Amino acid sequence: MAAKESKRDKKLILKKTGYDPTQYRAMTIMFVFLSLVNILCVIVAFSRSGFGLYQAEDALSHVAHITEYVHQVNERAQYIVLHCEDQELIIRETEKIDRLFRDIDEESEKYRQIDLTVFDPRLKRHFDNAAMDTISYHHALTDFLTELQSASLRDPDVIAETYAKLIEPLKNTAEMSMNIVFDSQSVGTYNFFVRSARQFVFVLLFLLLNLFVGLFGIHWMEKKAKTAAKVVELEHDRVEKLRKKTVNLAYCHILTGFKNYYGLEKDLSGQTLDSERSIALCRINKFYQINEVFSRDRADEYVTKVSNALREEYSNYVDMYSTASDEFCFVFRKKITKVQLGDMVRQLVETISGNFDVDGVMISQTVSCCYYTYHPKTENQFGQVFNKLDRAMSVAREQNAMHGQNSIINVNSLNGME
Repeated sequence: MAAKESKRDKKLILKKTGYDPTQYRAMTIMFVFLSLVNILCVIVAFSRSGFGLYQAEDALSHVAHITEYVHQVNERAQYIVLHCEDQELIIRETEKIDRLFRDIDEESEKYRQIDLTVFDPRLKRHFDNAAMDTISYHHALTDFLTELQSASLRDPDVIAETYAKLIEPLKNTAEMSMNIVFDSQSVGTYNFFVRSARQFVFVLLFLLLNLFVGLFGIHWMEKKAKTAAKVVELEHDRVEKLRKKTVNLAYCHILTGFKNYYGLEKDLSGQTLDSERSIALCRINKFYQINEVFSRDRADEYVTKVSNALREEYSNYVDMYSTASDEFCFVFRKKITKVQLGDMVRQLVETISGNFDVDGVMISQTVSCCYYTYHPKTENQFGQVFNKLDRAMSVAREQNAMHGQNSIINVNSLNGME
């Protein structure tokens, strides 16, 4: 009797309110079932992708750290060259460089433990090449710093020249190789993101058919993925700016701001212009005496003031280069007559040999100079042109040694071309 009354009461409640506990129980069971299916689909679809995204971020982080450590090594090595007379500084900075290379080795080992084939099968080969270049740079730099500590190298000019010839090329190669790894890793990471995004869209559509909570969750994951992609993009831009800055330093004389010997070689090599090209090479005589008499700081300030005077007076007519600490090279932008060329070279020499006030001390040095007019179509090898200038410079310096005055040599006259 009581059971019949209970059933009758439930029917009355259903008729008045439309509430059916049985339907809600069935909906609850279906919701739980669909939720479990959705969770299973998400787990299957994103277990590999999620781990892969973590690996991509981890790999990119290791490469970025290695690139940053290499940059710090370069800065400290250049700092040592600039202060090569301070043995305590050399020892201290050498220890820091050794620690940085150990950090590079640790990051490299962690990077190798990641399955790089997921992103790009070529990544391992690129990284192995970059690692070999870094090791070569490490060994060469270690030998160079060992010689500095043993005082086998004393002359600052010789030290700077040795560094420029033996260490800088290896440094540039190591940096470029590591940048290739970073670019490849970025591209591989991006492609992996694309593949993951396709899986993501498929799961998103599936969840949209089932429940709003799934849509909200996937939307949150999408925003997180976009944020991660933005982080990768910003990191790539930062490293690209760092790479460009490093390349500029490799082709620029730090003290004068002019391009260095390598910048001159890059600008002139392989030219096939139709018109003639004029070039002048000027060297400050006995520059070492300024270091010995007035100190290295004043010598640097002297070179800076000479460079500023040249830039202010002749930047509209010639391209200027600092091919050595005491040497300037000038490439004339337009074809000029022989008389104009000779007058311009003499003006350049007078400017360089003028009096410069350096901290209250007037400094002036005589200058040896040689100039040459050549045709890029017949002499398109940079080494050929510069070797002629070097030989003429020896003659100019001999004349200066005999007469104690500025000496100017026309290379074309020496070669019987005029």
